[in-house]
Amino acid sequence: AEGRLLLRFGETGCQFTARQCMVGYCYVMQDFSVLLARDLNVTKLGAYEDLEAPTGVFKDVRVEGGRVAVTASGIHFVPETPDVRITYSTKTCSEFYSEFGGEWPQVCTSQFGLAGQIISNVGLIPSPEGLDCRNGLPSM
Repeated sequence: AEGRLLLRFGETGCQFTARQCMVGYCYVMQDFSVLLARDLNVTKLGAYEDLEAPTGVFKDVRVEGGRVAVTASGIHFVPETPDVRITYSTKTCSEFYSEFGGEWPQVCTSQFGLAGQIISNVGLIPSPEGLDCRNGLPSM
């Protein structure tokens, strides 16, 4: 899947490097699991406890050379250097499908392309609160 990061459930300590980033701009690698229908726990609906957004496929994300925030919509980062190393872990199959149990078939052993390519955030996806950066396309 050209441009997409192929993932597996239960990955730990995986790394890739985003090169030639524009320092101070907002970047995002979308997590398309946000588009899946989340299971609702009907016993908690009265208290609005189960109406939170899903948490996505990523379990842990660290960035060297920038600041990072992980939301259900993906990995948001702001480069402080042109090359940014991203280290991530993914949820296990059971952790993921505990939120998305209605998805069928529940494929646990293959690679999947839920993570999109890294793009400069042009303002279509809200940047997480506290992650100050410039939206838009860098001028060349």
